[in-house]
Amino acid sequence: MFALSLDSAKNVAIVVAVVFVVLSLLSAWIVKNIVMKMILVVVLAGLALGAWTQRQSLADCADQAVAGFHDAVESGISTPDSVTCNLFGTDVDVPAP
Repeated sequence: MFALSLDSAKNVAIVVAVVFVVLSLLSAWIVKNIVMKMILVVVLAGLALGAWTQRQSLADCADQAVAGFHDAVESGISTPDSVTCNLFGTDVDVPAP
């Protein structure tokens, strides 16, 4: 069998404790990096979704403006030069077709 003296067992316990501390610090660093990457992916996906929905909203507004221009022209009503739509809180002028 493998027998340890008291001093050898103490030294082995110190080495094992140091190894576990180093491994726990290493795993904490790795987990932090993974979590940061996951947070970054979620934030970027949210921004992409926001941009997509705003783009769709702008396209709908522009389609309604074009339809309004055509209806006004057919009715003989004077039309404005442009219609204002909104993109992320910023006014976007849609010119008359």
